[in-house]
Amino acid sequence: MPDRNVELYLNETEGSMFWAYTPEAMMRCAYRGVINLPDDNQLALSVLFGLFNRDQRPDGYRDRSLSVGDVVTIDTDTSWAVDAVGFTELDRVYTGDPLVGFEEWQVAHPYGHRLASPIPFGTASAG
Repeated sequence: MPDRNVELYLNETEGSMFWAYTPEAMMRCAYRGVINLPDDNQLALSVLFGLFNRDQRPDGYRDRSLSVGDVVTIDTDTSWAVDAVGFTELDRVYTGDPLVGFEEWQVAHPYGHRLASPIPFGTASAG
């Protein structure tokens, strides 16, 4: 299995927990690293879902588990939304953005604030 670049974006849209991804969602990059994964994207996504939903997660990851509405980018060329069952490939590729939609969130919530956790960089293995 090759090492693959992985970015994990958590859906931070107010009231979005466990709801499907929408293009208007505010996404926060919670993980960026290299993980040893299968070549097949569907298998890689299944492995990633397992890695980010167990007690011992990849090095440096201290955020919540991967859930419906979140987005995974593999090798900076394909992004996938987590669905209730499986994943859906997105037209847009999320990559390199620490906070996607954050400026719009600030305009809508001028007196609120968001604490973005640091983006950890590391190497982890799926097996």
